[in-house]
Amino acid sequence: MIRKYDASSEIYDRRYVEIQTQKYQNIFFPEKFENFRLLDAGCGTGLFLEYLCEKKIKKKDFTGFYIGIDISRGMISQFRSKIWSLPPDFRSKITLLVSDIDFLPFRNTIFDMIGSFTSLQNLPQIETGFKELIRVSAKKGLLFLSILNKQLDMGSIEALMENKLKNIQIIQDPKLEDIIIQAEKKD
Repeated sequence: MIRKYDASSEIYDRRYVEIQTQKYQNIFFPEKFENFRLLDAGCGTGLFLEYLCEKKIKKKDFTGFYIGIDISRGMISQFRSKIWSLPPDFRSKITLLVSDIDFLPFRNTIFDMIGSFTSLQNLPQIETGFKELIRVSAKKGLLFLSILNKQLDMGSIEALMENKLKNIQIIQDPKLEDIIIQAEKKD
């Protein structure tokens, strides 16, 4: 999987920007991003942050931190080359790491918002990554996840969400290849 994404990192945006943007457009984001600690798990080349910057975040008002992780060094390298075009004060709030969703290098309950788009199905077991994302999500933290529909065992995902998440919304748009899950972590 790492080799596949490393090899496609230079053409990833041209190939997937429209598909990924359609997913982001289905999400109900918070009104403000003040003091947010945001994790983009499986950040790829940074398409999610680009979307947020274009549509949702006023760079000058963003007082939080964005952390993007990806298992592919090629994807992280492509992302790094993009952030140099951002204002220095905004760029200083962005951290990129090569990391595995199954073994997140963060303490418990640290992120106010977690996005993971079309990444979980690439894990050996979706449940392991799902549990890690919930572990690092703050109390009342927001989770925005998309999982390829053909790879999804919704029964096991619902069982994982049952005791840990609330305000669960499942978006199944026939135009999308993914199922989108939005939820809030329980207290």
